Amino acid sequence: MGKKVSQKDFDVPVELENQALIESIAVDLPAPSLNDNTADLDRLARTLGQLGYSPVQIAPGKMDELVRKMRGNDLCFRAVVGYTGTHWEVLDVVARSPDSSVFGFALDLGTSSLVFRLIDIARKKIIREVSVKNPQVAWGEDILSRIIFARGQEGLAVLRDSLVEACSDAMLKMLEDSGISAHCIYAVSCAGNTAMSHFFWGLDPSNLCREPYIPAANTFPIVRATELGFDFFPNALLYLFPNVGSYVGGDIISGVIAAGLNRSTGIHMLIDVGTNAEVV
Repeated sequence: MGKKVSQKDFDVPVELENQALIESIAVDLPAPSLNDNTADLDRLARTLGQLGYSPVQIAPGKMDELVRKMRGNDLCFRAVVGYTGTHWEVLDVVARSPDSSVFGFALDLGTSSLVFRLIDIARKKIIREVSVKNPQVAWGEDILSRIIFARGQEGLAVLRDSLVEACSDAMLKMLEDSGISAHCIYAVSCAGNTAMSHFFWGLDPSNLCREPYIPAANTFPIVRATELGFDFFPNALLYLFPNVGSYVGGDIISGVIAAGLNRSTGIHMLIDVGTNAEVV
């Protein structure tokens, strides 16, 4: 069951406010004229560049939709942009009003449990939190059993499909309970240990338990959520935190960042007490 959490107690940490993957930017485009006949989307890219968002790209399939929304708002709107690692992509154009809806999900891909947070990106508030059992437990309560099961492509597909289905069901239920459209989701940020990251991405994990214990990948490209099977999030970018190696995954990296250890000059300790315990 999902639970509504207190916004006061669960605001996004202040120190993370300037490190957003997704930005909602107030844009007031100058009206075109005979003296400035710059095309609408070029005008948008130019203005965003002047605001510090450069380079800008727009997906071909979104071009007509964005122009219609820009014109429908009389060239005064909020541009929702997402950083892809190489450029800023214009994800959507929304009305420039206090009620503009820009939301995202944070996912903790745990070995035993999956935890979801629905976040109001514009207001930096956590709206709802839900925890569900990881369905992969049916194929092994421990990671090693699942890695062995996933050595074949069929086993890997079973594990990945079960994970994506559980994540989809939980997020859609949270949106339904909160009265929020899936089209208002612009970011899905995920973190898990190295094995869970492999299952989520559909990568062969078999070498994680063989000397010299080499992952298939430690870093993952920022992609559209639809590319990972979340077809109901047409506007969302998906970010999977990188691993360091076989035994230090993206869950630890995200914990270090959230706790501020990467910005600290003192000596501190982070203890992740999960199904598998790690100490940094």
